[in-house]
Amino acid sequence: MNSFLESCQAVVRLDVKNSDTETAYLQPLMFTVCFPGPVPRSLTNNDIPIQISVSLSEAFRGIILPEVRPGTWCADESEHPLSVASVSLSSSFLTTDMSYDEIPITFLPLPPLWNPMDTNHWLELSKGIEQWLVDIVQVTNVPEWTWGHDVFWLAYIGAYPAFPCGKWEPWNPIIPLEGQFIKEWLAKEETDNTFPRNVSDMLSYIWNEFCRHAVLFYPFPLLVSN
Repeated sequence: MNSFLESCQAVVRLDVKNSDTETAYLQPLMFTVCFPGPVPRSLTNNDIPIQISVSLSEAFRGIILPEVRPGTWCADESEHPLSVASVSLSSSFLTTDMSYDEIPITFLPLPPLWNPMDTNHWLELSKGIEQWLVDIVQVTNVPEWTWGHDVFWLAYIGAYPAFPCGKWEPWNPIIPLEGQFIKEWLAKEETDNTFPRNVSDMLSYIWNEFCRHAVLFYPFPLLVSN
């Protein structure tokens, strides 16, 4: 049995997203666990156990159920060699036919030759996300749907940077024109919040935003290694 002597604690506040009903949704929380400094090589011959716990106040007992989803970033897969764990907090009153851990993210990782500067690649990705939302997630009252429909609109604009102008393919009407990004995009001509005008700069911006959103539910390398 492992004994855990060294420990550190931190108290964080969760963001809350209100819905149109009397309920609200807690947003996923991402954090990194860093291990600065070298360690003796002899200690790395075996797996190093790490104990991570999430505590809530008594007022939320029986209402909020935390789920810890561990993952790792290796030094040869990222320029930031960190050990990463994601914590997704879900309300116990949300019921679906599929638990969160059973929902596979079928559109990630991306193939090794995937190019964020190619609108055709974004189009293929948007169709994959659309199929995932409609055929796999299906229900709209879970965090996966909110996250998925946000990354869908990022991919869709990556495919059609001139949207709503120019030519573009229709999407499944089940996916609403909602979310901070798509609302700001549609209002960009009337607001001071301007996006990059150059297509290549816009695609770079979309890719950065996609990476930032994707890590909330997929804390792994986005591209498959060759």
